[in-house]
Amino acid sequence: MADLPKAAVVRLAKKAGAERVGEDAADALVLKAEAYIEAIAKEANELA
Repeated sequence: MADLPKAAVVRLAKKAGAERVGEDAADALVLKAEAYIEAIAKEANELA
């Protein structure tokens, strides 16, 4: 997948209070964020 830019997800994590985000953690955050966004989009599509 990896459609979201890693830097954007890292900025969001830091805005949420993370002092540092490692490379592996950033990759994991991107995957989790994309899965979450996909689930929300599917639900929105069903409700539309």
